Amino acid sequence: MTKIIAPITTGITVGQAGRIADRFITLCRTAGLPYPTQIIQDVLEQEGDELAQEQFESLRKRVERRSKMIVRRVTVNRARTPQQMLEATGRVQYVDPEVVGTMPGQTETTDEVEMYFFNEGRFLTIDEQETVLATYGLVPDYYAQFQVNIDDETFADEHPNGMQWRDSKNRACCVAFRRYDGKRDVYCYRLDGDWRGHWWFAGRKSSK
Repeated sequence: MTKIIAPITTGITVGQAGRIADRFITLCRTAGLPYPTQIIQDVLEQEGDELAQEQFESLRKRVERRSKMIVRRVTVNRARTPQQMLEATGRVQYVDPEVVGTMPGQTETTDEVEMYFFNEGRFLTIDEQETVLATYGLVPDYYAQFQVNIDDETFADEHPNGMQWRDSKNRACCVAFRRYDGKRDVYCYRLDGDWRGHWWFAGRKSSK
């Protein structure tokens, strides 16, 4: 029987958020900004949400560099075809059209999903990748993983990530997102080898 390792997602505490705020306040007081107070006020009123989002993204990137489990929440439109999802990434495509058409998950629904990304740091065979995913209590969600890479084009720069499925003849197929030789690209083809240790995989929590 497979032992399930539940993803750990306790989240940031109020105290930790307070410490971040305290450091920001101290920095503002000691470093200062040599600009008129009214301009600073205008920025806070008109761009305050964007400023907070930038600070949050900076924190998240630093945390994700140290974490073995990354969580991203996305809203997924499953009515698009797999090829439309590929186009939405804006990446250079290296794909087999026949394989693209076998990717499961297309429906007429739109929903919100939490995707859990992990890295094992070792080679994984096709069968081992499926087993490890199940060990974390996760199931593949191809459209949601696509959406993470659509929403954040930089995600695969530091977290190259792949996903796999079986076609009607039980042949393994995959999509892989990465940055290579200065270009962001996406692959979709039949998989006949191992996954190298730098690849990240993802799934949503199993309902079972």
